[in-house]
Amino acid sequence: MPLYYFGEDSFHCVTNCGNQKDLLRPFQIASPEADFQMTWDHIVFKKVTNSWFIKGFGIAPDFELFPSELDVSTLCLTDSTVLGLCSADGSLYTSAITVSSTNNGTKTCSKPSRINSNCNKITQIVSSLKDFYCVDDINNVYKVVDYKLIKLFNAEGIVIRKIACGYSHFVILSDTGALYSFGNGSRGQLGCEDRVVLCDVTYPERILFFDDLPSVVTDVVCGGWHTLALTSDGDVYSWGWNENGGLGHAKNTEGTVVATPFPIDIGSAQDPVISIAAGSRHSLLLLKSGKIFSFGYNKYGQLGLGDNIDRAEPCEIVYDLIGTACSIMCTKWGSFVRTRTD
Repeated sequence: MPLYYFGEDSFHCVTNCGNQKDLLRPFQIASPEADFQMTWDHIVFKKVTNSWFIKGFGIAPDFELFPSELDVSTLCLTDSTVLGLCSADGSLYTSAITVSSTNNGTKTCSKPSRINSNCNKITQIVSSLKDFYCVDDINNVYKVVDYKLIKLFNAEGIVIRKIACGYSHFVILSDTGALYSFGNGSRGQLGCEDRVVLCDVTYPERILFFDDLPSVVTDVVCGGWHTLALTSDGDVYSWGWNENGGLGHAKNTEGTVVATPFPIDIGSAQDPVISIAAGSRHSLLLLKSGKIFSFGYNKYGQLGLGDNIDRAEPCEIVYDLIGTACSIMCTKWGSFVRTRTD
């Protein structure tokens, strides 16, 4: 399955080209590994041996993060630590990223250490810029502090299907398709009109807007300061910080903060949106037909449109990809597209 990337590549995670910093058009990775996971500033590959290797960001090529015997299935990174989850037993492993003072500032990762905890089985992990958060199988939410799990709350009455994390806000998707948000709401990213002013919400509060829709939410993603939700009808709603057109509907709203979910005019009943992704200040949408649209901040070419011009409304990425696009993902200043050829 061909894999493409566009956006910032100053750490040569993708191209390994010394003079190529930004990719303005989708660039095919020549030999994509069996699996990969991207984070805000790193690109991590999982070899067929079930080991995780990191590429770029000043770390030696193909540096092994987690060996196969740990059976790590999911991972996330901050600027100084890697956290891995073994979904089989819910165990967590960490590895610190350090900078060598004797080898031209080369970065390395420490040997993985297991986090010992008395909590239930961990089922999900997410990261903001600086911190890690976890969810267990009875809907407790934790923050990882000094290699320990600190319980923040139990989401009583909510079965957490997914938790999405921005720079400082969180959105929970329940098993019934309801959305709940908590964290910082300084830019309207929590999705409720009464949380525009600087505020911190410590316990999840339901986003009532979606209760009145005829469809339910099937997915949610968080950018740095904005949020996108996808419904079962293929409709997309966005809210939060609208600077650089990051919400995809700048012409229909006033100001840079949109605190209430607002629909993005894209797709149709015959060709609905089936996937959403968000970077720091840009977003991608994938339609059933395989068409890809992008909008928002474009300083590094992360919109894949061949230039560095911001877009306030969705624009189709027109490029001769091998196969049909089947999945999309975003890094902080970049984007991935996976295609299928069958």
